Formats: sequence, structure tokens, C-alpha cells
Amino acid sequence: MLAWNVTAIAFVVMVGGIGELAVGQLDGAVDAITGNGSAIRHQMQADQAHDALRAAVLAALLAGDADSAARDAAEHTAQFHEMMANLDRQVKDPAIRAAVDKVKPDVDAYLHSVGGILALSDPAAARAAAASRGRAPGPAMITM
Repeated sequence: MLAWNVTAIAFVVMVGGIGELAVGQLDGAVDAITGNGSAIRHQMQADQAHDALRAAVLAALLAGDADSAARDAAEHTAQFHEMMANLDRQVKDPAIRAAVDKVKPDVDAYLHSVGGILALSDPAAARAAAASRGRAPGPAMITM
């Protein structure tokens, strides 16, 4: 009888240990999923800021409203920088980190080109500058 009790207690301890191990692994997986979900949200917001910047450039080129477009572009550029910084802080996965690092020079060039196009006071010159970047009207697209 004592042997059965010892066996039962050992079995219960073993099941408890396995359960504790499983909970620890699930906790790590949940943290990774939460971090990746947050990174995806910041990437989507950065993409929306990209679209808003493109709209500001188009407004300046097509409507000739450079002042309003410059204000919008400054706001969306700051938002874009903030979202990229958040994304940069949250990415832990090495493959995603490599992709974020790879796109950073394109993002910087894109944001610089927005300012350059908006700085041109002549809409025809701005359209020509946008066309020279590969897409008319507006700066080159970024793939993220």
C-alpha cells in the first residue's frame, strides 16, 4: 500500500512539473505573440502615415496648396518617425529586425524626398522632381 501511495505522489509531482513547464512555454509564446501584434500595429500605422504623406504631396502638386500640404507633411512625417521608432523598439525576431533595418534607408530617403518636393514652389518643377524619383506625381513608394 505504501508503494502505491509513493507511486501516486510521484505521478502527481511529475504531472505538476510538466504542467509548470507547459505554462512557462505558453507564457513565452503569449509574450512573443503580443510583441509581434504590437509591431504589426505600428507597421500598419507607419504605412498609413506613408499614405498620408503621399496625399500631402499630391495635394501640393495638383491643388497647388503647398502651405497646407507642408503642415500635413510635417505632422505625418513626425508620426511616421514615431511609428518606426516604436517598431524598432519592439521587434525581437531576427528576421523581422533584418527587414526593418533593410527598409530604414528607404524610409529616410522617402521622407527626405517629400520635403524636397514640397520645398519647390513651382508645381511644374515639383511634378518633374516627383517624376524623376520613379513615380509621378509623388515620391517613390516604399515596400515594407
